[in-house]
Amino acid sequence: MELSNVQNDICRSNDNLIITAGAGSGKTRVLVEKYLMIFKEAYESGDPLNIDQIVAITFTEKAAREMRERILSRIEEEINKGNTHPYLELKYEMPFARISTIHSFCARLIRESALYVDLDPDFKIVSGFTAAKRRSKIVESYMMEEIDKIRKFFEADSKTKFSDVRKWLDDAISYRWQENYLPEGIDEKIVELYRENAQKIVDIYRKTAIEESVLDFDDLLIFTEALLDKHEELRQRYADYFRYIFVDEFQDTNKLQSNIIELLRSTINKVWYIGDPKQSIYAFRGADVDVFLDMTDSAVEKRLSVKELSENHRSAPNLVEFYNRFFSSVFSDGRIKYSEQLKKQEEDMKPRVLLLENDGGDKAQDSRISEAQAIANVICKLNAEGTPFSDIAVLFRGLKEIWPVENALIDKNIPYH
Repeated sequence: MELSNVQNDICRSNDNLIITAGAGSGKTRVLVEKYLMIFKEAYESGDPLNIDQIVAITFTEKAAREMRERILSRIEEEINKGNTHPYLELKYEMPFARISTIHSFCARLIRESALYVDLDPDFKIVSGFTAAKRRSKIVESYMMEEIDKIRKFFEADSKTKFSDVRKWLDDAISYRWQENYLPEGIDEKIVELYRENAQKIVDIYRKTAIEESVLDFDDLLIFTEALLDKHEELRQRYADYFRYIFVDEFQDTNKLQSNIIELLRSTINKVWYIGDPKQSIYAFRGADVDVFLDMTDSAVEKRLSVKELSENHRSAPNLVEFYNRFFSSVFSDGRIKYSEQLKKQEEDMKPRVLLLENDGGDKAQDSRISEAQAIANVICKLNAEGTPFSDIAVLFRGLKEIWPVENALIDKNIPYH
């Protein structure tokens, strides 16, 4: 499928960009085409790039895998057309591509530069329960060893409980990347006391991380920012080496992650920030949509061009009309603005309703089996007409309706998951 004019204009841009890309706008396709275009143009210019000179940062590991798969699929298409260079080289170099989450990207950078922080490059990464348990152990040890300092909390505010202090210090570690963080509800009388102990517990946590060669996800970001900020020669070397940096789902990033990318910018590389403020849903995990909005507002100062993928290639026209009417009112106030989506699907795309004759008799179980067989027949017909099995979904009211359809699919050799 060819790129639309809007997609093609963005794909061929050589500017630093911040792109608002709504659902169904084809942003992943644009990223894949741009990724391959960069290598093709570099090869044709006589100055080919190494595959790890292009950075693509995704929000999840699943998204990173999907992007790799789509790039590989496009590479195979070009090779099958007889275009061996540079696609054949790219195919075999893909395992070394920097297509990953921000945390995996930072982990790789730290391992490559571990001597700058006196850290074993074979460090272990912990998360979830293991990371929480490790924090708790360090906090409890600190509170026992520094009992005189902890006692001052109770002397300053008689309402303070031991469990409060323990939670505050645990939060001090968890939110150490947030500047001037204060726990919610802490009394003004003990703010300075909290800050003093919070800084000490954070210092202990960092020292322990280095000594034990164990980092959590926040450490990966904090250590990377410190590396790039404190070691100008190292920062410049990476900034000059990376020719393009793509940051997907930028609406769900935070200030620390944004700082890392900004530190890697140089006069010879390009950065693309791609996202949609309307889809920011991870505030509970520290995401800050204002990072996207602030970057857009300061685009000129940041040497960024503001672009928008405004076409909806996914939804039927009547749905796009509904989106535009509904969300223009939902986002009428506040910083997040709604831009109308343009309809790209054919006007005659309408849902079809099929009435399936049920000859299963009066018994509910026989009726469900008959219905399941009819569904399987419809799926076979759709597939024969050109619809891939992977484009077909079957929704159920409850779990008990699943097994008859599953059996019917097996009988017809229809793949499913």
